[in-house]
Amino acid sequence: MKTNKIIKDLKKYSKKYTIKEIVELINTKYGTNYTFEQIKYLKGKYKIKSKNDGRFKKGQNAHNHQEIGYQFVDKNTGYTYIKVEEPNVFVQMQRYVYEKHYGKIPSGYSVIFLNQNKSDFRIENLMLVRTKDKLVCKNKKMFSANPDITQLGLLNAKLINKMVELSKWKKQNKE
Repeated sequence: MKTNKIIKDLKKYSKKYTIKEIVELINTKYGTNYTFEQIKYLKGKYKIKSKNDGRFKKGQNAHNHQEIGYQFVDKNTGYTYIKVEEPNVFVQMQRYVYEKHYGKIPSGYSVIFLNQNKSDFRIENLMLVRTKDKLVCKNKKMFSANPDITQLGLLNAKLINKMVELSKWKKQNKE
């Protein structure tokens, strides 16, 4: 008959508590080890509705809500992101630092790490480059942990891109 008491309390608690809180209350009161999923199952089985039916109230934040300034490192790319505005607007940290120091980054440009260390946000380690120059550097493996070599690679990429542009221009003007 312990189950009937638990169901009765479950109905009572569902009017004011979350499932997570209910699990704790019931386990403490009855010395049980119910899991979140088991309590959720019981609520469904006995058609027990919550006051909070799963929808957010106006102005209520999600359980995983992060404040502006929250940072995380993307596991796939290694880049650090920072939350800059609501709701959930994140930018790469190197872009954020660069823009705070120099202003808005124009379209078609990227911010790179001269020493290739994705956690070194010193302004002297960040450089604004044309995205197409960055792509040539990446494809031709011209980036280096040495900032001077990286800068030489970028100059070489600019030269390659200029040669491609001139070649296209010559072809257009021959016709």
